[in-house]
Amino acid sequence: MKPVRLVHNEIDSHGVREVERILRSGKLRRGEAIARLETAFAELTGTQHAIALNSGTAALQLALHAHGVGSGDEVITPPLCLPPVAAAVTATGARPVFADIDAYTYTISPDEVWRAITERTRAVLAVHLFGQPCEMNRLAAIADEHNLTLIEVVWEALGARYNDRRVGTHGTACYSFQDGMSIITGEGGMLTTDDEHVAQMVRSMANFGCDDNGQLQQPGYNYLMTELTAALALSQLPRADSYAKLQEYWAMELTHELKEWDGLITPAVRPGARHAFQRYAVRVCPEFPMTPSAICRKLAALNIEASCNPVPPLHQQPLFQLNGNIDAPRLANSDRVASELLLLPVHPFLEQDQVQGIARAIGIMATHVPEGEYELDPE
Repeated sequence: MKPVRLVHNEIDSHGVREVERILRSGKLRRGEAIARLETAFAELTGTQHAIALNSGTAALQLALHAHGVGSGDEVITPPLCLPPVAAAVTATGARPVFADIDAYTYTISPDEVWRAITERTRAVLAVHLFGQPCEMNRLAAIADEHNLTLIEVVWEALGARYNDRRVGTHGTACYSFQDGMSIITGEGGMLTTDDEHVAQMVRSMANFGCDDNGQLQQPGYNYLMTELTAALALSQLPRADSYAKLQEYWAMELTHELKEWDGLITPAVRPGARHAFQRYAVRVCPEFPMTPSAICRKLAALNIEASCNPVPPLHQQPLFQLNGNIDAPRLANSDRVASELLLLPVHPFLEQDQVQGIARAIGIMATHVPEGEYELDPE
């Protein structure tokens, strides 16, 4: 069996040609590739405005700014998410407030969001972790009731759906094109919205605070996407949905093979939703005969990449440990899930024998068969 990567980043010949075309043009900034990407992305997501930026973190920070979040405000977020989520919140001067997750979907619990609201709360972040859609109807109802901004963090969920509706269409949404995402450009991101005012604010802030005429109107940043990044993203955009379907297929294959073993909790799929499976996250409970880290080591010896404890909860990060004010007992699900997580490969470039090899290797670990008494690839 060929080595199995956890993340497979591949730029096809079309992408290479598009980058070469931009390089030869000499137009590396604010050119036609960005304009075409924004138009195509808005069409794909069914939104009025798509704004190309230099990272998903920049998209989230500007989304918060554009919705009026600033110093002294609170933003409710799940603790089980990527550190840049908290970085974007703190960059606005606001304070992240952590609401625990559902232990089986790994997304923020609407009940915990409701409990976390104070008079200083301005926004709620719906982080579609690993490609699993959040419970958007309840989150939207809570946000409406308390006059809060609901922002979707779709970094890992391009192609996911909630009640036959794309995630990222419930308001302002942020996307990432980092390695391991559906679209990979090294760095890069996108913000989508149907709000004209938010779109104008984000475009200005991303361009140093200048308007379309180059007049400085407000404080801003240098968060614009380059033409090279846009060209790479454009070459991959048409395949994003088909890649999500491939990931879903391989995820279902793995779940079928792994669900029989005691001590493994395979990824849940929310009823009525489509999971993008940008990451395949299994929980390895104490009942399983090996720990997540031991499984990773065994898989690595078989040339299968995996990752254990990949997302330490934000409240365990040094910044928030130093600041204190963490209600740890209220975040028990995040702590437990994070300690049990194992990420397995489900990228679109897998082959059937590789998926079977992953399942067979873990099945062997589950049944305590000594390593010297089996072959991973029996004839």
